[in-house]
Amino acid sequence: MTKKDRHMGLPLQGGNYFEKQMKPFQMKCLELVPWATMALTVLGSHFAADAVMETVAEWSHGSETAVFITKICYLVFFIGMVYLLIRQKDNIFHPRTRYISNEEAEEREHLVLFLSNLPKDLEESDGVPDNLQLSQNIDKDLEKIEKLKKGALPLRWAWEMPLRAIQHHQKKLKTLTLVCSKESISQVNLFAKIFERYRFNNLDKIYLLAQKQGKPLLVDMFSEKDIADLNGFNFQSFDELSQAMWFLMRKFRKYKYSESQIMIDITSGQKPTSIVGASMTFNRVIKAQYVSTNQPWDVLSYDVLLTSSEPREFGL
Repeated sequence: MTKKDRHMGLPLQGGNYFEKQMKPFQMKCLELVPWATMALTVLGSHFAADAVMETVAEWSHGSETAVFITKICYLVFFIGMVYLLIRQKDNIFHPRTRYISNEEAEEREHLVLFLSNLPKDLEESDGVPDNLQLSQNIDKDLEKIEKLKKGALPLRWAWEMPLRAIQHHQKKLKTLTLVCSKESISQVNLFAKIFERYRFNNLDKIYLLAQKQGKPLLVDMFSEKDIADLNGFNFQSFDELSQAMWFLMRKFRKYKYSESQIMIDITSGQKPTSIVGASMTFNRVIKAQYVSTNQPWDVLSYDVLLTSSEPREFGL
């Protein structure tokens, strides 16, 4: 099956498409089995205890001493079983392994991008290299960039990959959220200006995730262009990025954005940004994507699941 067929939503061969859709659900069910078993065991032990106490009371003909001794024995037995259960924790709760599945990314409505910074000299040309003339068609512009990269003086432009990440979702894209570093936040208006020229039909918002006085803030760039008092994030700080992304996810929930329509791009930026971006997908429908830096420019999505350590088709 061709790449084009997959884009058109045709089912994969051999029922693999259905299996991939069911895998996260199956893993979640397997994860819940030990807890369900323990809950039913506790419930069953309560019924069993009542039955034993009633039987002993009948045998003892109401003797308070026999009933009291039975209660003490039952309590000792219960404490002993709890102790044994703790001793068996390594057998019941296996080490949890992160399983990562990668496949071609489906188009989604809400894209989150970590924006890297450009050399300062490009700010004079609105962030666009002198030998690159942009149009209002993102497909044609990326083809033009590809040709310029093969020229005598190969084009090197840091914002090529963010545009490729956006291109993949252009038919469905409703919101774009830019997460800036301390260096790239001064250039975010330049990137927004480049992005706005493509006029995607479904686009509703361009957000900027920044911080003010050390606290995360989500700004609608359509309504507020002045960001002089905002700061970017330290792309080397895992904790700072993680706090910002959790803030963003809470905002998305408040705005009723479905997790099934959120994609976090981890192509640009640095290693901590990729780690934080991928961690946001843990046992969620949110996915992360990576754009191949070479032809055919595949866009792969990654879904990180926390499951048991039993061997699976995908795993570490």
